[in-house]
Amino acid sequence: YGLDLSVPLYQDRVWFKTELWTGRNLGDVRGGILQSINAAGKEIRSQGGFAEVGVKTCDHVNAYVGYAFDDPNNEDLALSNASRTSNTIWYAALRFDFKPLTFGLDYLRWETRYFGASDGTDNRLQAFISYAF
Repeated sequence: YGLDLSVPLYQDRVWFKTELWTGRNLGDVRGGILQSINAAGKEIRSQGGFAEVGVKTCDHVNAYVGYAFDDPNNEDLALSNASRTSNTIWYAALRFDFKPLTFGLDYLRWETRYFGASDGTDNRLQAFISYAF
């Protein structure tokens, strides 16, 4: 199940988007931290979502800040060889759209919780170029 909401905050220059979801066997759609079934053959349940604010800074540039989370059911994970129990991500992104080319720069701060191990943190800075045809 999912719920999506997109709200313009100021004309078409500032907007808020959010999504909340819950389900099971979600690995194919990037849910459940890509964990679908456990060792007992039961589907792993999970819930998650994101919230994001976007700003159109000029004709070809958009900026975004947001938060996302993915939280599988720990009881389902206990019956598997999975060690990840949740992911949270804070992010900021810039998109430079010059159709058919788009350039992007993202900063992501991933925090992952594990069974029986220390939590992990990953700070990522990534850039990309995309050609749409």
